[in-house]
Amino acid sequence: MGKISYSVSGYQDVGSYEGLNNSLFGVFKHRGFDARARGSYLNSEGDNVTTFLRYNALVSQKIWKLRLGLETDEENSQKFIGKSDTLSSSSCRWTWWQAYVENADSSGNGYKVSYLTRTDYLPDLTFNYLKSASQSEDLSFELFLQSNPYHQFLTKLTYRKLNILDSAIIRSNPGENIQGRVDFNTARDESFLGKLDYRGLFIKRLVTWQSYYEVGSGLEIKQEVVYQGPLDPGQGNYVWNDLNDDGIQQKNEFFIAPTSGEGIYNRVFLPSNEYERAYTNIFNQVIFIKPEVLLANADGFGKIVSLFSDRLTYRIDKKSNEENVYNPFVFNFES
Repeated sequence: MGKISYSVSGYQDVGSYEGLNNSLFGVFKHRGFDARARGSYLNSEGDNVTTFLRYNALVSQKIWKLRLGLETDEENSQKFIGKSDTLSSSSCRWTWWQAYVENADSSGNGYKVSYLTRTDYLPDLTFNYLKSASQSEDLSFELFLQSNPYHQFLTKLTYRKLNILDSAIIRSNPGENIQGRVDFNTARDESFLGKLDYRGLFIKRLVTWQSYYEVGSGLEIKQEVVYQGPLDPGQGNYVWNDLNDDGIQQKNEFFIAPTSGEGIYNRVFLPSNEYERAYTNIFNQVIFIKPEVLLANADGFGKIVSLFSDRLTYRIDKKSNEENVYNPFVFNFES
């Protein structure tokens, strides 16, 4: 029906470090009802005083052919400067909970619909506490068809909405202010991620076929391209050619060095304080042919063929600032 356990452990290095960890675990099942929880709390003191809390709890109930559930998870890591009560900038906390509905029997075909919300906390060093910095909401749909061992299909679609609760802490301004030129106290972003995965076996397992497709959108830090130099000849990969003879280095005037001994500049990507919307697309195709499964007992030429196998792998990984990235076979190298 159920059980519960508690344990405590400690470690001490006299004069250097001491820590005490408490762990709790419990589970209860009865007539389709399932409840379980696991958590730990660590308190340590060394060069710095630290506390670390982590727990996960889940309750679900089977109703007819469905299972309804609620789950929550939290991690709280606080580090203090020395022996004081002043919070360190490396402290953080996040917590999320989700509600979901799925089919009760997940051994073959199944689905899951879920709603998840997560809040991240970062240190506010002025008032010395962890302040809520961002909150996200995810709406997801999963479908898996695995009852047929020769053809298996999985897909997951996720819509996410991100709200920046304190832009002064996160230093980001998504949403309508994609370029980050205006300092909004509250900003938001919406993104989408879709995945498709198919695996098939053909001709009595002679051919294994795997196809994976992923598409998504979101915000990422805009990178600035700079060229560092001049360096000693051969230590860089680029050269500068002053095309307009103005004596000013411009980004379109740097070219790959003709030989390895001529390069005196290196190209470096530096993160900026601006954000831009990015669209991603991944397509991966694997075809594996293994004649051994049909010719294992063959003689002569068939026996020789059975000793070989062939694998074809083709992968496309695209990132662009244009919306039309759903077709992985269309390329625009200027975007």
